[in-house]
Amino acid sequence: MIIRKLAGSTRRANLLRQYGDAVPDPFADYLELEDLVAQADIYASQVIPGVLQTPGYAHAVIDGSQRWRTEREVQTFTERRMQRAAVLTRETPLPVWCVLDEACLRRAMGGPAVLAEQLGHLLDLTERLPHLQIQVLPFAAGAHPAMDGAHTIFRFDAGSPVVVVEPMTTSLYLEEDADIGQYDVAFNHLRSQALDTKRSRSCIRDVIKEIR
Repeated sequence: MIIRKLAGSTRRANLLRQYGDAVPDPFADYLELEDLVAQADIYASQVIPGVLQTPGYAHAVIDGSQRWRTEREVQTFTERRMQRAAVLTRETPLPVWCVLDEACLRRAMGGPAVLAEQLGHLLDLTERLPHLQIQVLPFAAGAHPAMDGAHTIFRFDAGSPVVVVEPMTTSLYLEEDADIGQYDVAFNHLRSQALDTKRSRSCIRDVIKEIR
């Protein structure tokens, strides 16, 4: 299993030494996967995904989660999250297809100014990075196959995909063919129900105008 193979990796050990008091083991596994995958399909139901976050937004999300005890831990974890964005601009960038529920655009993490900056960052990324596709799933779409919450499908050049589901206290890694098949179907439905990329950018611009 892929997760077991990651357990002794040098990069993972370095991460835990550097961020040991702020990064729990399951998240270190996620970081390792994110660095190795060939494609990431992300559905975000409430919060902009970490790889796309600005520092101010990330700090608001991490602080508001109440999972870290001190401001130092919050800041350390925020810095770690900011480093994740490097996968988008490395020599061989990670292709990402992200479907954002409209709730992600409207939940005022850190207040209107922080949210507006974050949404502006999304627009900038989509204009600069052709390997990043962002679609917005509007409230008007109604019921959809991912009502249970956010998930990520990591795809590799060799081997089967891994689905990551993140409940409150840990991350679940699904590697069975039946599970992967269900999430594949769900993500394809999400893409078909969401606004196309052009209309999604327009939607994001409209929300920015509303909150400024």
